[in-house]
Amino acid sequence: MFPITEVCERFESITRIQVIFVQDKNWLEVVLIPKTDMDIEELALEFCNHCLHEQIMVSR
Repeated sequence: MFPITEVCERFESITRIQVIFVQDKNWLEVVLIPKTDMDIEELALEFCNHCLHEQIMVSR
């Protein structure tokens, strides 16, 4: 697990990161709100890749 502050520092172009855990379905929903008119698909892909990389590094 990694602190959300590390993610916020890495993604300064994001205004808000909202993580919703749906317990009965056992999944997460992440809402990213960019500060600029950055392509949301590009931002989401970059964010997901960062999270997956961090998770792999933690599990080693």
